[in-house]
Amino acid sequence: MSRRWTAGLAALCLGATGAAVNDATGAADGATRHRRVVCHHLGHGGHRHKVCTTRRHPPKTHEPTITPSSPSPPTTTPAITTTSAPPPPPPTTPTTSAAPPRRTAVEEYEYSVVSGHPIVAAGSVELNISNIGQDDHNLTISQNGVAVAQTPILHPGDPTTTLTAELAPGTYRLYCSLADHDHLGMHATLVVE
Repeated sequence: MSRRWTAGLAALCLGATGAAVNDATGAADGATRHRRVVCHHLGHGGHRHKVCTTRRHPPKTHEPTITPSSPSPPTTTPAITTTSAPPPPPPTTPTTSAAPPRRTAVEEYEYSVVSGHPIVAAGSVELNISNIGQDDHNLTISQNGVAVAQTPILHPGDPTTTLTAELAPGTYRLYCSLADHDHLGMHATLVVE
């Protein structure tokens, strides 16, 4: 074959390849396609000779394929209305708190007095006294500087001692009258209602 004929065949091959590749890139499904076209001609003696080789790759895309779909009707969210509940009505009867107890525990140690209930009910009041300190103590109940009731000396580790006294409404002082314990802070206030 002549060179002129081979060049014409190559141009014809390239044109066909371009058309094939253009057809592939226009595919609707958006898939990437690879085309390879090899043109041959038969030479002398029936041998095939490669005239041209064309390899074209359409540009790759990384975007997902979007298929058109029918538009869905717009959705509407119903409005949510909130109403606050009215405040509860005031109670029709006055509430009364529980009456204070008539008994309380009292603990003594260096150097303080602690009453389990700082408010007790008037009348016969029972005080259960424990010496949990290291020194001897006692407990004196006084009002306006006058002693109303007093325990004997309580030694460390003695069982709980009970002191019962008739107390009218008012404010009382609980303290240890031994040595200078009162001045060291061993006192408390008891309110009787």
